[in-house]
Amino acid sequence: DKNTLTVALTGEPVNLDFTTTAGAAIPQAMMSNVYEGLVTLDQTGAIKPLLATGWETSADNKSYTFTLQEGVKFSNGADFDAEDVKFSIERVKSDAWLNGLKTKMDVVDNVQVVSPETVTVNLKRPSQAWLYSMTTLVGAMFDPSDVDDLANQPVGTGPYALESWARGESIKLAGRDDYWGVLPGIKNVTLRYFADAIATTNALTSGDVDLVYNMQAPELLAGFQSKPGFQV
Repeated sequence: DKNTLTVALTGEPVNLDFTTTAGAAIPQAMMSNVYEGLVTLDQTGAIKPLLATGWETSADNKSYTFTLQEGVKFSNGADFDAEDVKFSIERVKSDAWLNGLKTKMDVVDNVQVVSPETVTVNLKRPSQAWLYSMTTLVGAMFDPSDVDDLANQPVGTGPYALESWARGESIKLAGRDDYWGVLPGIKNVTLRYFADAIATTNALTSGDVDLVYNMQAPELLAGFQSKPGFQV
């Protein structure tokens, strides 16, 4: 079925809120799928616009003015605008964020809403690293009215929304028909969690999953190099 994909992973998230919980498991599942930022990285590692259509820097390299995509909605139906950008960045700097990666936002002095489609971020000093940091989870955009239960009910602007979470087993994501960008080509994605790398490759061999992602034991790939029907 070309409308479904099952991905094998190890290391299930303890919850779905990376603002309060460290580790790679939550952003691995949530970033780019459920949450997006103003900017992202392309295949070459270059920073490119995402929820922003572009940005301008001031002459002293201390201010970034972003122009936002129009017609973007969160998965709860709320509109995305400059107020959400201000809220999201300021929230990283607040006590609401517990994840230690929040220090990447220490260089921010303040955020100014210029218009619903324009926002300026003023830094305390020029920073080569700040815009890159905005491509990571600290740059994720949130709806101010729906951050009460991020551990169980994530709400973002991304191409997928959380459909269900069977703890200890799998996370199901459903493609959004109202996504602002290119609609996801695969509508139903299941992230299945296994105890270890051997269990993931066994599941791949048996056809229980379609893909093993971020394999922790590369030596297990060797057996698939020559198998027909598998791409490494």
